[in-house]
Amino acid sequence: MRFTPSDIEVNAGGTVRFLIKNTGKIPHELVIGTIADLKAHAAEMQKMPGMQHAEPNMITLAAGKVGGLVWHFNQAGTVDFACLIPGHMEAGMVGKVKVS
Repeated sequence: MRFTPSDIEVNAGGTVRFLIKNTGKIPHELVIGTIADLKAHAAEMQKMPGMQHAEPNMITLAAGKVGGLVWHFNQAGTVDFACLIPGHMEAGMVGKVKVS
């Protein structure tokens, strides 16, 4: 349970199209946000594991599926991403976008 790559560098002001392929045998997702927001959302999902949601900062993919997510990085800093399906973030499905 890993993102490849897990560390990405982009320029501030840039727009990135993430092409995501779930090569696993179970559903996974990619959610972009601050680590605090990701941890809070992951805690909510622990309480409600069947939670369905669709936000502009996330994509959920069934096993073997491919999808895309477009995000604009407007300021320098670090932006985190993770899979918030219960147990996945804790197992290491996390990454960082360094925006410079």
